[in-house]
Amino acid sequence: MTPRWRTAGLGLVAAAMCGVTALAWWRSANIGPVQRGADLALSQGCQGCHTGLGEAPQLPRSFSELDVLDSSTLREWILDGMPRRVREDHELREALMSAPIQMPAWRGRLSGGQVDDLIAYLRSVAGADLPDDPAIRTGYAVAERLGCFLCHGPGGRGAGRNPRSLKGYIPPWDGPDFAELVADDSELREWILDGRPQRLQANRLARFFLDRQVIRMPAFRGQVKDDEFLALETYIKWLRRQEPPESR
Repeated sequence: MTPRWRTAGLGLVAAAMCGVTALAWWRSANIGPVQRGADLALSQGCQGCHTGLGEAPQLPRSFSELDVLDSSTLREWILDGMPRRVREDHELREALMSAPIQMPAWRGRLSGGQVDDLIAYLRSVAGADLPDDPAIRTGYAVAERLGCFLCHGPGGRGAGRNPRSLKGYIPPWDGPDFAELVADDSELREWILDGRPQRLQANRLARFFLDRQVIRMPAFRGQVKDDEFLALETYIKWLRRQEPPESR
């Protein structure tokens, strides 16, 4: 191979690598702290202990059943294996130290940003950031009943994997993707009632990816009452006004 062709070949390889990197960034750019925290919890083995109801008192609590959700205490649990208030209480400390399963300390093994993501995930799983507004709480309950959070992640803030979709994940309700997919309130209604809006159904490229993706939005027509839809709409609008729940 001549130097000229070798240089051209290296250029093509570099261009291909840049293209793959750019595609990966484009697909993941809108994934927020809640999904990053969920992915981190899974990769670090947290789910192995914190999955399930924890029927025996010595077993770790499920993330959905955590009773202490302020960010500073969660941070101490993650970094030090127990918060200071527990460490300074002899009885509580001894009970934890004698348990067959003990919380490991992650200080020095996780970055500050990773801890922030874990906290955002834990608070979202438990609905800790919900306000007292009845309409918002009703909308959250409607989303739970319909199983929305199973795909859209905790509180609608996740980005679960969706093979063969345009970006490879299910867009979160509080992310930039949402505005591209839901132009207005009428399109939100079409998504919920019919599984996709007419605008995207009429677009051949959009329809290609909607038909191709493994997980598709279900149609809930006949299963959602008008007042439930309005409450769900209120919850989503409130969610989109919030700052990411990183470490409140």
